[in-house]
Amino acid sequence: MTGISRTSMNRDEQTSSHQSSRRSSAIAPAKQNSRSALPHIAVCFFLLLLSVGAAAQTEFESHLADAVSAQSSGNISAAIVAYQQALAIRRDVPEVWANLGLMQHQAGDRAGALSSFKTAYQLKPKLFVPLLFLGIENLQLNQRTEAIRYLSMARQLHPNDPEIYMNLGRAFFGLKQFENASAAYRRVTELNAKNGEAWYRLGITYLEMAETASGDLAALNRQSPFFQRLHAESLSDQDKLAESAEAFRKLLASQNLPPCTRSSFGLVLLRHGESSEAQSEFQRDLKSGGCSLAQLGLARAAIEKDETQAALKSLASLWTLDSGFIRAHASELTRGMTPDQINAFDAALAQPDPANLPPEAISVL
Repeated sequence: MTGISRTSMNRDEQTSSHQSSRRSSAIAPAKQNSRSALPHIAVCFFLLLLSVGAAAQTEFESHLADAVSAQSSGNISAAIVAYQQALAIRRDVPEVWANLGLMQHQAGDRAGALSSFKTAYQLKPKLFVPLLFLGIENLQLNQRTEAIRYLSMARQLHPNDPEIYMNLGRAFFGLKQFENASAAYRRVTELNAKNGEAWYRLGITYLEMAETASGDLAALNRQSPFFQRLHAESLSDQDKLAESAEAFRKLLASQNLPPCTRSSFGLVLLRHGESSEAQSEFQRDLKSGGCSLAQLGLARAAIEKDETQAALKSLASLWTLDSGFIRAHASELTRGMTPDQINAFDAALAQPDPANLPPEAISVL
């Protein structure tokens, strides 16, 4: 109905493994492994003072050293084996479970990673990395409600971490909770204004919110003048001009018209070749006051009659009154023009000081 494409909606439900890469500053000291498959995941490693026998302690630390060595060389499978061997000696160290989970995550073993991260969480509920990755793993498994639960707990520990909000946005979007998704993406842009993906996803979310609102309007009151105008303009956007004009005529018979409805109708009439009636509609809106679209429509009608100079003067006046309106609606001016009309209009704008239009206005037009 609204013409908003939904082809990009599912993109927000996709989570690639590189997005799950994460520093583990909650488990100190951290060591960056730049050669691993996910270089942004740091090694979560402690040298622990153990309360077990010296021989067992040495063996435990030996396995941990083997794990770190394998991890540093990019041998993820060997690192997993070494961490598992260490955990066979001591199973009560949450940081080691978290490290094992990170390695299993890199290896694509989601079930194993979930199990390891859950164990780390149970041993130490305030450990950040297991919470973050439990959210990410559940999101990748489309278990969005669970993902939100863990990510929300991670947010309490690190309230300014943009990756938490990116993943929350994806989870809320997948649940069609677009208000919550937009709030999450907006927070990412506040934390990092240069994050292009966050801006993109925020825009897609706003489109979904607009489409949902249009659907609600249609479901609640199809006879609303606002809905009828949306319908008429949608037909115009599809170049169904006769149908659009008919829809506008029905709308004009109702009370409480949305602002500038007659001018919107006039633009359809111009494209349909009914310039006299179009000009009449523009004039009626202009007399009622406060409709810049009427003035733009009259300029378009003047171009239709080869009165280009009169059109430029009208546009110069409108620019002085509301330059932002022309920026937003300049495309309506040339919509439906013939190639000859476009060439003549461009030639008029290229003349020195056309109707006192400032250079900025000329560039917009």
